[in-house]
Amino acid sequence: MTKWVGASRLMAIILIDSQAVAQNGDARREQARSFANSGKLSEALSIYDELTSSGSRDLTLYAEATRTAAAAQDMRRAAIYRERRLKIDPDDYNTRSTISLAYQLAGDEAEARRSRDEFRAFWKASTDPKVRAQPSLVIDRFQAGPWTIYAVECMEIAGDYGGRLHVRCVGAAGSSFAPRRTGGQSS
Repeated sequence: MTKWVGASRLMAIILIDSQAVAQNGDARREQARSFANSGKLSEALSIYDELTSSGSRDLTLYAEATRTAAAAQDMRRAAIYRERRLKIDPDDYNTRSTISLAYQLAGDEAEARRSRDEFRAFWKASTDPKVRAQPSLVIDRFQAGPWTIYAVECMEIAGDYGGRLHVRCVGAAGSSFAPRRTGGQSS
């Protein structure tokens, strides 16, 4: 009986300690949000660095951290937050498909290439019809006047794997077109 009482006390102490850690994490997250909302992005990112490196299973935490990094134009950090999220949800296509673009926008071609290779391997190995129905990866983005230009690499075209580049343009009003090459070939 004494062993059981001792074990239940230990369990209660562990539960209380876990709740204290969760409350501290919630308080830190609120502090990060407050910093972000008041434009103190570097202070918010320091807290998000700490919270996302702790292995939290809260997927919205990683989304908040990524949005804050993007607002600070720190695309390397945004990519790192996305990669941390993948450790929690490795089958998240949307997260996986944006990492290489974030590294590209950060100017880190080596990491962009590595993450594109990882994405290709993920896409090729996937049997998920939702993943296979989206056979492209945005590999670069830039502005041209009122247009945002997206360079998209197609994973598979008519059974031929790899390497085709397409471009899609999106205007400020949301209109979209795919430019054509001379000679009538679609890009």
